[in-house]
Amino acid sequence: MPKPRQRKAQTTGELISPSTPEVMTIQELAAYLKLAVETLYKKVQAREIPFTKLGNLLRFTKVSIDQHLARNTVSPEDDVYQQFARLQNRYHFRTWLEGRGVDWRTLTEPQLVDLAAKALAELRAATPKE
Repeated sequence: MPKPRQRKAQTTGELISPSTPEVMTIQELAAYLKLAVETLYKKVQAREIPFTKLGNLLRFTKVSIDQHLARNTVSPEDDVYQQFARLQNRYHFRTWLEGRGVDWRTLTEPQLVDLAAKALAELRAATPKE
């Protein structure tokens, strides 16, 4: 028997399986997300997922669910990048302090803030204007 063909969604360009409808019931959404129906009812009640109400019936569009998932996806790469950037900034600030003969370990918080402001002013002055 031939395999069912997949087609591309008009709005997102992603492949849609013939078994995933464009508009889903809560049971179909539970199967799509691999979540319990009860969990989805709680998410609907808390308005944590997009839904449409047709009288007493709940419906979920695949596009809105996929967009919701994309908006709420956590990217660990960003977290790692931000941690690296903070560490790199600290390293450069410490190097700047040591270059001026200052031991950063002996400074109070207000002194560090004051020196950080001076470092920032120096960077701004050294940066060519466009």
